[in-house]
Amino acid sequence: MSEAKVLEESQKLYNALFNSISHDLRTPLTAIIGSSSTIENEEAALSETDKTELVKNINKSAFRMLKIVNNLLDMARIESGQINLKYEWCDIEDIIGVAVKQVNIMEERQLEINLDDNIPLIWVDFSLMELVFVNLLDNAAKYSKPQSKITVSVKNETGELFVMVSDEGTGIPDEESSKIFEKFYRMKIADNIQGTGLGLSICKAIIELHAGKIWADKNAKNGLTIKILLPLHVQPQIMGKET
Repeated sequence: MSEAKVLEESQKLYNALFNSISHDLRTPLTAIIGSSSTIENEEAALSETDKTELVKNINKSAFRMLKIVNNLLDMARIESGQINLKYEWCDIEDIIGVAVKQVNIMEERQLEINLDDNIPLIWVDFSLMELVFVNLLDNAAKYSKPQSKITVSVKNETGELFVMVSDEGTGIPDEESSKIFEKFYRMKIADNIQGTGLGLSICKAIIELHAGKIWADKNAKNGLTIKILLPLHVQPQIMGKET
Protein backbone atom coordinates (compact mmCIF):
# COMPACT_ATOMS: atom_id res chain seq x y z
CA MET A 1 0.00 0.00 0.00
CA SER A 2 1.39 3.42 -0.98
CA GLU A 3 2.19 6.09 1.59
CA ALA A 4 -0.58 8.29 0.19
CA LYS A 5 -3.11 5.46 0.58
CA VAL A 6 -1.97 4.81 4.16
CA LEU A 7 -2.36 8.49 4.99
CA GLU A 8 -5.81 8.54 3.39
CA GLU A 9 -6.94 5.50 5.39
CA SER A 10 -5.47 6.98 8.57
CA GLN A 11 -7.38 10.21 8.00
CA LYS A 12 -10.62 8.31 7.45
CA LEU A 13 -10.03 6.39 10.68
CA TYR A 14 -9.25 9.61 12.54
CA ASN A 15 -12.40 11.31 11.24
CA ALA A 16 -14.59 8.34 12.12
CA LEU A 17 -13.06 8.11 15.57
CA PHE A 18 -13.39 11.84 16.22
CA ASN A 19 -17.01 11.99 15.06
CA SER A 20 -17.92 8.91 17.07
CA ILE A 21 -16.29 10.07 20.29
CA SER A 22 -17.53 13.65 20.06
CA HIS A 23 -21.14 12.51 19.61
CA ASP A 24 -21.29 9.40 21.75
CA LEU A 25 -19.43 10.81 24.75
CA ARG A 26 -21.25 14.14 24.64
CA THR A 27 -24.68 12.52 24.94
CA PRO A 28 -24.17 10.64 28.23
CA LEU A 29 -22.00 13.45 29.61
CA THR A 30 -24.81 15.95 28.98
CA ALA A 31 -27.25 13.62 30.76
CA ILE A 32 -24.92 13.32 33.76
CA ILE A 33 -24.47 17.08 34.03
CA GLY A 34 -28.20 17.72 33.67
CA SER A 35 -29.23 15.15 36.27
CA SER A 36 -26.55 16.11 38.80
CA SER A 37 -27.34 19.83 38.40
CA THR A 38 -31.03 19.14 39.04
CA ILE A 39 -30.21 17.21 42.21
CA GLU A 40 -27.87 19.98 43.37
CA ASN A 41 -30.46 22.70 42.76
CA GLU A 42 -32.04 23.43 46.14
CA GLU A 43 -35.04 25.05 44.48
CA ALA A 44 -35.99 21.94 42.52
CA ALA A 45 -38.06 20.50 45.41
CA LEU A 46 -37.50 16.93 44.27
CA SER A 47 -39.27 13.95 45.76
CA GLU A 48 -37.24 10.92 46.79
CA THR A 49 -38.62 9.10 43.75
CA ASP A 50 -37.41 11.88 41.46
CA LYS A 51 -33.97 11.83 43.07
CA THR A 52 -33.74 8.06 42.67
CA GLU A 53 -34.58 8.29 38.97
CA LEU A 54 -31.99 11.03 38.44
CA VAL A 55 -29.31 8.96 40.19
CA LYS A 56 -30.22 5.97 38.02
CA ASN A 57 -29.86 8.18 34.96
CA ILE A 58 -26.41 9.30 36.11
CA ASN A 59 -25.31 5.71 36.69
CA LYS A 60 -26.67 4.56 33.34
CA SER A 61 -24.97 7.41 31.47
CA ALA A 62 -21.67 6.88 33.30
CA PHE A 63 -21.78 3.18 32.42
CA ARG A 64 -22.34 4.09 28.76
CA MET A 65 -19.32 6.42 28.80
CA LEU A 66 -17.18 3.75 30.45
CA LYS A 67 -18.18 1.19 27.84
CA ILE A 68 -17.31 3.54 24.97
CA VAL A 69 -13.87 4.23 26.44
CA ASN A 70 -13.26 0.55 27.19
CA ASN A 71 -14.18 -0.45 23.64
CA LEU A 72 -11.74 2.10 22.22
CA LEU A 73 -8.97 0.85 24.53
CA ASP A 74 -9.74 -2.81 23.83
CA MET A 75 -9.62 -2.30 20.06
CA ALA A 76 -6.34 -0.41 20.39
CA ARG A 77 -4.85 -3.28 22.42
CA ILE A 78 -6.06 -5.90 19.95
CA GLU A 79 -4.72 -4.07 16.90
CA SER A 80 -1.37 -3.37 18.56
CA GLY A 81 -0.90 -7.07 19.31
CA GLN A 82 -0.45 -6.34 23.00
CA ILE A 83 -3.04 -8.85 24.16
CA ASN A 84 -1.63 -12.04 25.67
CA LEU A 85 -4.38 -14.64 25.69
CA LYS A 86 -4.61 -16.38 29.05
CA TYR A 87 -6.21 -19.68 28.18
CA GLU A 88 -7.98 -21.75 30.79
CA TRP A 89 -10.77 -24.32 30.87
CA CYS A 90 -13.98 -22.31 31.31
CA ASP A 91 -17.68 -22.98 31.79
CA ILE A 92 -19.59 -21.07 29.10
CA GLU A 93 -22.53 -20.65 31.49
CA ASP A 94 -20.26 -18.81 33.95
CA ILE A 95 -18.99 -16.53 31.17
CA ILE A 96 -22.53 -15.64 30.09
CA GLY A 97 -23.65 -15.09 33.69
CA VAL A 98 -20.83 -12.64 34.40
CA ALA A 99 -21.49 -10.80 31.12
CA VAL A 100 -25.21 -10.39 31.84
CA LYS A 101 -24.39 -8.58 35.09
CA GLN A 102 -22.22 -6.10 33.17
CA VAL A 103 -25.03 -4.92 30.85
CA ASN A 104 -27.36 -2.78 32.93
CA ILE A 105 -29.85 -2.29 30.08
CA MET A 106 -30.61 -6.02 30.25
CA GLU A 107 -32.96 -5.40 33.18
CA GLU A 108 -35.33 -3.88 30.61
CA ARG A 109 -35.31 -6.99 28.39
CA GLN A 110 -36.54 -10.56 28.73
CA LEU A 111 -33.46 -12.76 28.69
CA GLU A 112 -33.68 -16.45 27.81
CA ILE A 113 -30.61 -18.68 28.01
CA ASN A 114 -30.70 -22.16 26.46
CA LEU A 115 -27.72 -24.47 26.93
CA ASP A 116 -27.46 -28.07 25.76
CA ASP A 117 -26.81 -30.58 28.52
CA ASN A 118 -23.63 -31.85 26.88
CA ILE A 119 -21.65 -28.61 26.77
CA PRO A 120 -18.04 -29.29 27.86
CA LEU A 121 -15.58 -26.81 29.30
CA ILE A 122 -14.01 -24.60 26.64
CA TRP A 123 -10.35 -23.59 26.28
CA VAL A 124 -10.54 -19.78 26.08
CA ASP A 125 -9.47 -16.52 27.69
CA PHE A 126 -12.30 -15.97 30.19
CA SER A 127 -12.05 -12.16 30.30
CA LEU A 128 -11.96 -11.73 26.54
CA MET A 129 -14.82 -14.15 25.96
CA GLU A 130 -16.79 -12.30 28.64
CA LEU A 131 -16.15 -9.12 26.63
CA VAL A 132 -17.60 -10.81 23.55
CA PHE A 133 -20.86 -11.57 25.34
CA VAL A 134 -21.02 -8.13 26.96
CA ASN A 135 -20.81 -6.52 23.52
CA LEU A 136 -23.27 -8.96 21.93
CA LEU A 137 -25.85 -8.51 24.69
CA ASP A 138 -25.39 -4.75 24.72
CA ASN A 139 -25.79 -4.62 20.95
CA ALA A 140 -28.92 -6.80 21.06
CA ALA A 141 -30.44 -4.60 23.77
CA LYS A 142 -29.66 -1.33 21.98
CA TYR A 143 -31.34 -2.43 18.76
CA SER A 144 -34.47 -3.90 20.36
CA LYS A 145 -37.42 -2.50 22.28
CA PRO A 146 -37.84 -2.64 26.08
CA GLN A 147 -39.45 -5.87 27.29
CA SER A 148 -38.60 -7.68 24.06
CA LYS A 149 -36.80 -11.02 24.27
CA ILE A 150 -33.09 -11.65 23.83
CA THR A 151 -32.14 -15.31 23.49
CA VAL A 152 -28.72 -16.87 24.04
CA SER A 153 -28.40 -20.45 22.79
CA VAL A 154 -25.37 -22.71 23.13
CA LYS A 155 -25.07 -26.10 21.42
CA ASN A 156 -22.42 -28.77 21.06
CA GLU A 157 -22.16 -29.51 17.35
CA THR A 158 -19.62 -32.26 16.63
CA GLY A 159 -16.42 -30.77 17.90
CA GLU A 160 -17.54 -27.15 17.78
CA LEU A 161 -19.38 -24.86 20.18
CA PHE A 162 -22.26 -23.15 18.37
CA VAL A 163 -23.45 -19.93 20.03
CA MET A 164 -26.38 -17.77 18.94
CA VAL A 165 -27.42 -14.41 20.41
CA SER A 166 -30.79 -13.34 18.99
CA ASP A 167 -32.94 -10.25 19.44
CA GLU A 168 -36.37 -9.12 18.27
CA GLY A 169 -35.13 -5.76 17.07
CA THR A 170 -34.79 -3.97 13.77
CA GLY A 171 -32.85 -6.67 11.95
CA ILE A 172 -30.36 -5.72 9.26
CA PRO A 173 -30.60 -4.97 5.53
CA ASP A 174 -28.95 -7.62 3.34
CA GLU A 175 -26.47 -5.11 1.93
CA GLU A 176 -25.17 -4.30 5.43
CA SER A 177 -24.77 -7.84 6.80
CA SER A 178 -21.14 -8.08 5.70
CA LYS A 179 -20.24 -4.63 7.03
CA ILE A 180 -21.39 -4.68 10.65
CA PHE A 181 -18.16 -6.30 11.85
CA GLU A 182 -16.05 -3.49 10.39
CA LYS A 183 -14.50 -0.94 12.74
CA PHE A 184 -16.68 2.13 13.36
CA TYR A 185 -19.43 0.85 11.06
CA ARG A 186 -22.92 1.73 12.23
CA MET A 187 -26.12 0.68 10.54
CA LYS A 188 -28.08 3.33 8.68
CA ILE A 189 -30.92 2.98 11.19
CA ALA A 190 -28.56 3.73 14.11
CA ASP A 191 -28.72 7.52 14.02
CA ASN A 192 -30.41 7.77 17.42
CA ILE A 193 -28.52 4.88 19.04
CA GLN A 194 -25.38 5.56 21.05
CA GLY A 195 -22.22 3.61 20.29
CA THR A 196 -18.86 3.78 18.55
CA GLY A 197 -19.44 1.00 16.04
CA LEU A 198 -16.65 -1.01 17.66
CA GLY A 199 -18.55 -3.65 19.64
CA LEU A 200 -18.99 -6.23 16.89
CA SER A 201 -15.53 -5.62 15.41
CA ILE A 202 -14.06 -6.35 18.85
CA CYS A 203 -16.13 -9.54 19.02
CA LYS A 204 -14.84 -10.60 15.60
CA ALA A 205 -11.22 -9.95 16.55
CA ILE A 206 -11.51 -11.94 19.80
CA ILE A 207 -13.35 -14.87 18.21
CA GLU A 208 -10.75 -15.08 15.44
CA LEU A 209 -7.95 -15.01 18.05
CA HIS A 210 -9.62 -18.15 19.43
CA ALA A 211 -9.64 -19.78 15.95
CA GLY A 212 -13.41 -19.33 15.67
CA LYS A 213 -15.88 -17.79 13.24
CA ILE A 214 -18.60 -15.16 13.71
CA TRP A 215 -21.34 -13.92 11.37
CA ALA A 216 -24.81 -12.36 11.37
CA ASP A 217 -28.19 -13.55 10.04
CA LYS A 218 -31.77 -12.34 10.14
CA ASN A 219 -34.09 -14.40 12.34
CA ALA A 220 -37.76 -15.37 12.30
CA LYS A 221 -38.64 -12.48 14.65
CA ASN A 222 -37.32 -9.93 12.13
CA GLY A 223 -34.39 -9.28 14.43
CA LEU A 224 -30.72 -10.12 14.23
CA THR A 225 -28.90 -13.30 15.27
CA ILE A 226 -25.15 -13.27 15.80
CA LYS A 227 -23.71 -16.76 15.36
CA ILE A 228 -20.37 -18.03 16.64
CA LEU A 229 -18.47 -21.27 16.08
CA LEU A 230 -15.61 -22.11 18.44
CA PRO A 231 -13.46 -25.26 18.36
CA LEU A 232 -13.87 -27.69 21.26
CA HIS A 233 -11.28 -29.89 22.99
CA VAL A 234 -8.40 -28.24 21.14
CA GLN A 235 -5.97 -25.69 22.49
CA PRO A 236 -5.64 -23.02 19.75
CA GLN A 237 -2.07 -22.55 18.55
CA ILE A 238 -1.72 -18.79 18.04
CA MET A 239 1.66 -17.45 16.99
CA GLY A 240 3.17 -15.21 19.62
CA LYS A 241 0.28 -15.80 22.04
CA GLU A 242 0.35 -17.22 25.52
CA THR A 243 -0.98 -20.78 25.98
